Amino acid sequence: MKPRWCTLLTLAALFILDRPAYSGNPDLLAQFSDALYKQDALKMESIVEGHKGEMPDKIDKLIETALKPELTKEEREQKFYILERLATVYKDITGELAPLKMVKKRSFESRLTPAVVSTEAGGLHVVETISTETIKNLFSPDNIIISSGDTVRWDNKDATTHLLASVLTSVGEGGLFSARVEPGQSWQYKFNTPGEYYYICFIHKIMYGKVLVRE
Repeated sequence: MKPRWCTLLTLAALFILDRPAYSGNPDLLAQFSDALYKQDALKMESIVEGHKGEMPDKIDKLIETALKPELTKEEREQKFYILERLATVYKDITGELAPLKMVKKRSFESRLTPAVVSTEAGGLHVVETISTETIKNLFSPDNIIISSGDTVRWDNKDATTHLLASVLTSVGEGGLFSARVEPGQSWQYKFNTPGEYYYICFIHKIMYGKVLVRE
């Protein structure tokens, strides 16, 4: 049986090569995907080097293509995986981090529901960890907007343990790292610093959440 990463690369390459070129970037991602699948590092570097001056704009356009609503979740994940590799090679060549940060940010946010302004209840904003009949391990709501100085409490309404941890600290703020939150237990955090906080369950790494803290 092939390793999971190999299967993912195979699907990603087939998906891109079987479809028309990206708007404004006719062959870039298809060529890079093929080189990535073949693990041809020199070819990947050559492709990026050939578009180096315009790469940030190309990556922005490719991100928007990856976010088209008609794509399935799997298709979007495939595109963002290849885009992250593309932006990583660009960073290694030029030292510029901004495109890679943007890819990671938009990829993470593509997994979230639209942001909602949270309403306090008893002086707290409440996020629950839940599972539904069709989807296990969710933050609900998973994308909230609060004010600096507010406190968020995570209530574990699930049947399994969760552990919250900040990610994308190169893009957003850090500081979130809970103890293990057992079923029926809660954990809370006061957000004193404005910014974007991206977090996951460190046990179930398919759980994604964000808190936007405004002044």
